[in-house]
Amino acid sequence: MRAYTAEQPFVFIHVPKCAGTSLKKVFKQWYRGSLKLHYFNEREKQMPERHLLEGGDCVFGHFTRVRGYGVYEYYPEPQQIMSMFRDPFEVAQSRYWHTVKMIKSGKLFHNGTRIETFAEPNDWVAKASSNLDIHMPCPVNLTNYKDILDNHFIYIGIAEDMDWSLKIMAYILNKPVCEIPFLNTSPREDSLSITKEEHRNCDALNYAMYDHALSNHNAWKEKLQNDRPPFLPRAPFP
Repeated sequence: MRAYTAEQPFVFIHVPKCAGTSLKKVFKQWYRGSLKLHYFNEREKQMPERHLLEGGDCVFGHFTRVRGYGVYEYYPEPQQIMSMFRDPFEVAQSRYWHTVKMIKSGKLFHNGTRIETFAEPNDWVAKASSNLDIHMPCPVNLTNYKDILDNHFIYIGIAEDMDWSLKIMAYILNKPVCEIPFLNTSPREDSLSITKEEHRNCDALNYAMYDHALSNHNAWKEKLQNDRPPFLPRAPFP
């Protein structure tokens, strides 16, 4: 994977329902005034702001290439990129229950239109992609996904191993290790009859991407466990 250079701008791709809201609080502490946010305003149908980046800046948000606000659509120079992935079956379920919560509260909009209906959970999850692929900086498929992840990213964390993911991010970015608050969670009202194996069959690309990111994450974890690096002091949230 790419090496990190502190003197250059840095992008964090917040893939929805992959702990990004919680991580954003950590990055606000790490980067403070140098953190720039990148989010489409669904209620107002407003594109993200295009920032003039300087060395050491971090842009954090939803970079959705297929909607015209991907990383390279906004910042065409080669970027240093990180992200966080989550088991695709968990992402699909979390996306569903988050959608239900937002509809019930009247707060779900898409391209300026309020969304008011939702499907039965098994039907929805069975057809739902975890959408890791549409947030990648380049088009990705089952042939090129390893090259995209290895050549465009510094590191991709794994939500199921959050403690080590944060340690690795902190080590790479030379930041203090922080406690992470768990934000933007949604209650799950029913259990599903669809199995993970059934979902994997309809979302093969995203499972392949997750598995490759997990393998790279485990290599980083093994390296740091063996090298025992001097992590910066743990920083509490104010």
